[in-house]
Amino acid sequence: MATIRHSVAEISPRSGAPNVAGIPGALPMPIIVVGMRGELLYANQAAEQFFDMGVGLLLRQKLADLLEGQLRDV
Repeated sequence: MATIRHSVAEISPRSGAPNVAGIPGALPMPIIVVGMRGELLYANQAAEQFFDMGVGLLLRQKLADLLEGQLRDV
């Protein structure tokens, strides 16, 4: 199974469909999309700030690793 690593902004809607791709990126709360194996597929700008790393680094992480790091910092 192939892993798709694109930001939502890069996904083009079908012609005639409303363009809602930018909405998750504009939300002030962290949003991540996690694949079936725990890999991150999408992270918005608020997630970058929350986890204190850029989207390129975030998309190379597993959810378990991110949560472990956050719990260690508490």
